Amino acid sequence: MRILFLVLASMLWLPQEVLSQSYSGSAYNIYGFGTMTSPSLTAFSGLGNTSIGVRSPVNVNISNPAATNAIQGYSHQFDIDGYFSVLNQSDKNGTGTAYLGGLQGMNFWFRTSALNAVTVGVKSFSRTNYSATDENKYSPDIGNYSVLYQGTGGVSQFYAGFGHELFKSLHVGVKYNFLFGNLNDTQTVFGNTYLDSTVVDISEYVRKAYLEFGAQYEWQPKWLNFGKIVLGATYKPVTNINTRISELILYDSDSLLTEDEGSMVLPKSFGYGVSFSWKRMMLAADMKLTRWNEVKDVSTIERYVDQQGYSLGFEIMPKYNSQSYFDRVDYRFGLSLSNYYLKIKGTSFMESSVNVGLGLPVKYGAGVINLGYQYHLLGTTKNNLIREVTNTISVGFSIRESWFKKPLNY
Repeated sequence: MRILFLVLASMLWLPQEVLSQSYSGSAYNIYGFGTMTSPSLTAFSGLGNTSIGVRSPVNVNISNPAATNAIQGYSHQFDIDGYFSVLNQSDKNGTGTAYLGGLQGMNFWFRTSALNAVTVGVKSFSRTNYSATDENKYSPDIGNYSVLYQGTGGVSQFYAGFGHELFKSLHVGVKYNFLFGNLNDTQTVFGNTYLDSTVVDISEYVRKAYLEFGAQYEWQPKWLNFGKIVLGATYKPVTNINTRISELILYDSDSLLTEDEGSMVLPKSFGYGVSFSWKRMMLAADMKLTRWNEVKDVSTIERYVDQQGYSLGFEIMPKYNSQSYFDRVDYRFGLSLSNYYLKIKGTSFMESSVNVGLGLPVKYGAGVINLGYQYHLLGTTKNNLIREVTNTISVGFSIRESWFKKPLNY
């Protein structure tokens, strides 16, 4: 029995050595926090999440807290976002498809004074759902066996952002974030006389608060008498997260339960952005650097690497007083490209996306329906890895109201 439990305990490390097609989420959800979700609301996803240097007068920008006070004409706004994705995976053995969807987040924004505004909300931070089978395992003690790996749970994020006009044209902001959630991994052994229906269950509990900072500067040079330029920057310091890990092994009528403390790290990151607005058009670009290289390596075959990402967004903004409905629609386009933050089996790869979006106005300025579509590429089939193509439709509802003011004729 002692040898058997040692064999089972060694299986706790197997998810770090196996990557196969997953039918309930990305195959890359198996690492760390899982795959990170969109940092923005649906209105900005259509811009490829380009937002660090953007000050929208109608859409809440939660990526840069300095933009919290940018909204004009309303006293408060409520947003709720959802999504539906079709995930297609391919490797040397074939292809597979998974269907995903659910609530992405909720946000409530309100203005506190002419210079200040606050936004609070809760959203998905990362997803860890996966289900994959490895049928080619071998141990000299027990022979051949297969393992079903199943991941559930995820990390959610509560946040509260505050934006303030420090000087004319200079805005600063801070955002409080609290991460909470459970990362659950269940391994079920089958295909072996000795270990059939053995279950190894690992749960990691995440609870941590941290701050983010942002600034934006509006510049209207004399030669640009019909538009403006906005420069933006964000900074998040490194955050060390102490976690609690529970490991349970169930075999026949026996069980082994252990509890321990673990640790995870969110690296520091820097973001820079610029937007150029003229008449009804806006062009924006972002660059973000995340220092993953400073985080301790996951295992001998995975290594963290610095992640550098770029995005570009273009928007045709509404003509609010037009009698034509299509003139009052917000049209958005975006591109993004970055390297993945892990090098797996010595292999680096990229992730990229193409985005489009619409903001469909609701009569009398009561709100807007934001629609977004994203075509996302991640991974590679090199070195027995997985290539993923995800098509995602996002839907967001924004309800706007202005107390003591006559509503806009939207």
